[in-house]
Amino acid sequence: MSKKNTTTEVEQADSSGYKILVVEEDHFLRERISGILSRLPEVHTVTQMARNDEMLESVIEMCPDIILFDLALCNRNKTVAGKIRQEFPQTLIFCITNYPVSGNEAEELKAGVDGFIFKSDIVNELRSAMKKH
Repeated sequence: MSKKNTTTEVEQADSSGYKILVVEEDHFLRERISGILSRLPEVHTVTQMARNDEMLESVIEMCPDIILFDLALCNRNKTVAGKIRQEFPQTLIFCITNYPVSGNEAEELKAGVDGFIFKSDIVNELRSAMKKH
């Protein structure tokens, strides 16, 4: 059974703030993360996708400030983050994960991502990362 690539967008009335793309295949996590982020005052738009096969096209269309990319999806297609990095160097790309990232895995992904964020503390870690960049 093939999974449909679903995209949902939530916007706040105030047009200032970050545009965030959440790429997470788990429906429950994707909805939860997007819901939490959409309530933050510094966030304007949260767009979500279930798969990364159309991610580059969505990035071109949306021009997000930040991409939160599930680590499992990132590992399956390591070239996507690199392509986005080349085309949109200003976009921050973070792998989101439930588990610590091993040294080898981190090194392989470092070329295309700005860092790693734990899903369990996504608000605090994302805010900290935004301040650094």
